[in-house]
Amino acid sequence: MARSLVLALVVFALCLGAERRALAASDGPRSHTVYPGQTLGKIAKRYNVTIEQLCAANGIRRNAAIKPGQKLLVPDKNGQVAASARKRSGSWKDYAAPPRRKGYLILEAPTKRWRGYALGRSGRVLPKAKDSIDRMLASWRTGKRHPIDPKLIQLVVKVSDTFGGRPIRVVSGYRERSFAVESKHKVGRALDFSIPGVPNAALKEFLRTLGTVGVGYYPNSTHVHLDVRERRTFWVDTSAPGESPEHLGRSAKTVEGDADEADDVGRAEGQGLLAAPTPGGATATAARAAAASVRDPSGGGSADGSSVPSE
Repeated sequence: MARSLVLALVVFALCLGAERRALAASDGPRSHTVYPGQTLGKIAKRYNVTIEQLCAANGIRRNAAIKPGQKLLVPDKNGQVAASARKRSGSWKDYAAPPRRKGYLILEAPTKRWRGYALGRSGRVLPKAKDSIDRMLASWRTGKRHPIDPKLIQLVVKVSDTFGGRPIRVVSGYRERSFAVESKHKVGRALDFSIPGVPNAALKEFLRTLGTVGVGYYPNSTHVHLDVRERRTFWVDTSAPGESPEHLGRSAKTVEGDADEADDVGRAEGQGLLAAPTPGGATATAARAAAASVRDPSGGGSADGSSVPSE
């Protein structure tokens, strides 16, 4: 009996070790669904990563509460999340969580960072926050500022609040020039960004619930696009960073995306703000195949605090 128990334990240990080695070597999607009783420490140990790496990959704090059914992205031993995991589709609701401070925004760019309350109690953009956000989203090429549309700021805050107040990683805000003739970037009404811990495929699905906005999805890149406009619009661009726009089913000059944007992505990746994607012909093919089903035919900062400032 004792020998059988020892043998069973040995077999279990060997299987567990093999599973961990397979997970470490795997280049496929790595995400974990939390089940009752799990902690960040237990999950990190299971995948042979540190708690800090797990938190960084998901944009959460070490003491953040996790709940059964919640999905977490699992980084590799170097703290990077596989490109295939970032592109993994899924419901945005799997990544939604209530914010600690409603209306509080964290913006991160390669060379600067701002955090503070962006909205007052009435939901209007606070003047001091508006000035700081204008600076945050200024052209990275020249430093030139342009007033950012208050509605865009309100939408970005709503996105942040929906996903637990995670940081908004800015790729591109205001730009003086763009391939798209009617680019919303040139008038301060567009933002390219990502959110750590939220796959872009899930993020773009939430953005499409925001009403009359423009949403761009880039399955072979590291960000999504959101802009303020009069007509609800959605497009897919299968190009990778450094390539010319490759829009599905629309004229390239009617939607966003250009060489400037590729430069913005490369700049962010080079400074470690975004993990470089793995160019995927298979992903591009899949995006083309799915295009018909996903395309919309209608074509400075304040210190941390718990109180909301007055307007």
